[in-house]
Amino acid sequence: MGANFIETDLKNILPFKKLDVTLEYILSAEKPPFRTFTEIQKEINWEASTKELAELLYKLEKDGYIRTDIPAGTKNYWSTFEGRFFMAETGGYLNQIQIDYNKRLNADRNENRKWSNDYWLVRGTWAAGIAGGLLFLMEIVKFFFPRC
Repeated sequence: MGANFIETDLKNILPFKKLDVTLEYILSAEKPPFRTFTEIQKEINWEASTKELAELLYKLEKDGYIRTDIPAGTKNYWSTFEGRFFMAETGGYLNQIQIDYNKRLNADRNENRKWSNDYWLVRGTWAAGIAGGLLFLMEIVKFFFPRC
């Protein structure tokens, strides 16, 4: 995945990076300790449609990283400890995807290495068996034909 894995163009930013940016913005709320939909839409670093932002916020809420309430007709988005812990522990969605990708890549490499080791172990076993059989035949020939 290398340097090209992370998009740098903010208009074409990857969806999981958008989740990270949105969650970081909600986590940064101090006074008041929440953000409204309008504030989030206005302050994020890319042009998000209302539908896209609503989907991102729903995903964050579904994952338990934010919570919502509607005290006076305006929906407020609050950060949760799980969200703060997720960002501190894993570095966010983008980093988690990179970690998962690297784990899968390492598992594939280990599987290939295991297959290669098994292949050479079988070949070596066959070679040792054939060599042992030839030595055994030589001993039989020497026993029955001692002068050869």
